[in-house]
Amino acid sequence: MNLLYQVKPMIDRVVVTVFPGYCFMSVLCIRSVLEHVPTTPITVIIDDFDLESWPNFVSNYQDFLSQQFCDVDIEFCCYSQLDKIDHANMGGWFRQQLVKLYVDQFVDEDNILLVDADVILQQPPKLDTVPAGSWPYTPISAGFNLYVAYMLNREPWLGTKEQNLSTSWVPVRYVSRQLIQALRRHVEHMHGKDFLDLHIDLMIEKKIVAYDPQGQTMIMSEFDLLEVFRKHIWHESLPFSEGAAPFYHTSEKDWQKDIGWFESRNVTVPRSLWESMIIFGSNPVFQMSQQ
Repeated sequence: MNLLYQVKPMIDRVVVTVFPGYCFMSVLCIRSVLEHVPTTPITVIIDDFDLESWPNFVSNYQDFLSQQFCDVDIEFCCYSQLDKIDHANMGGWFRQQLVKLYVDQFVDEDNILLVDADVILQQPPKLDTVPAGSWPYTPISAGFNLYVAYMLNREPWLGTKEQNLSTSWVPVRYVSRQLIQALRRHVEHMHGKDFLDLHIDLMIEKKIVAYDPQGQTMIMSEFDLLEVFRKHIWHESLPFSEGAAPFYHTSEKDWQKDIGWFESRNVTVPRSLWESMIIFGSNPVFQMSQQ
C-alpha cells in the first residue's frame, strides 16, 4: 500500500509519445510543455513500427525536432526499445498505451508527466487531482469497464456505477515509477502471466479490440486502468475532479490539416517531410493500424 501524499507531487520528466501522424503537431505540444512545465527534462518516445511507407521517419523526425528546438536538450527513445513490443502488432493505438504503462523502462526519473503528441497545454497541468468525467453508456465506455474489471478482478468504477466516471478523455497524466510498477505486478499476480504477454495474447484472441458496437468486448483504456488501481488498490490520495487544466486536443492527424495551419502557428514545415507524411497517411497499412 502506498503512503498517502502529504505534499503536491513534482514532475521530474515530461514524456511525449509520437507517431508520424503527429510529426508537426508535436512541435506545438512541446512548445506548450516548455511554457507550462518549464525547466523539466523532455523525452520523446517514437513509434518506429509500420514505417514501410516512411522508412526514414525516425531519423527525419529527430533531425526536424532538433532544428525546431535547437536550444532544448530533448532525449529520444523508440517503442522498439521495449522488449516484445513488436509482438503487439495490432495497431499503433494499442502500442502507445502499452508503452505508457511501461514508461519506467524508458526513463529513470520517479515522477513523470505523460503527454500525447496531439495535446497543447494551455495551463500548467493539475498534479494534485485526477480529472474524470461522467460518460453516458456507450459501447466504448462498456468496453473500458470490461477491460478494467478483467485486469483488476474487481468492479471498474471510479465513483458510483451510475456516475460511470472515466479518465480516458484527458491524454495528460501524472504517474510515478512506483505506481506503474505496482500496477503491472498486481495484474501479473491476478493473472499469473507477464503484463505485456497478457495483453498481446488477449489482442491476438480478439478479446481486446478497438471497438465492439455491441459493447460486449474489452477495449483498452490505460488511464482508466491506472486510475482505478491508483484509487482502490494503491490508495494514493489524489482526489477526483470534474475538470482538467485547459488543453487543446485533436484526434485529427497532421495530413487532415492544411500545411498553412501549421505555418500560421510558426511551425516550419519542410516540403519533403510534408510529402512523406501525406504518403504515410494514405498507406492502407496505416489505415488498419492507426493511432
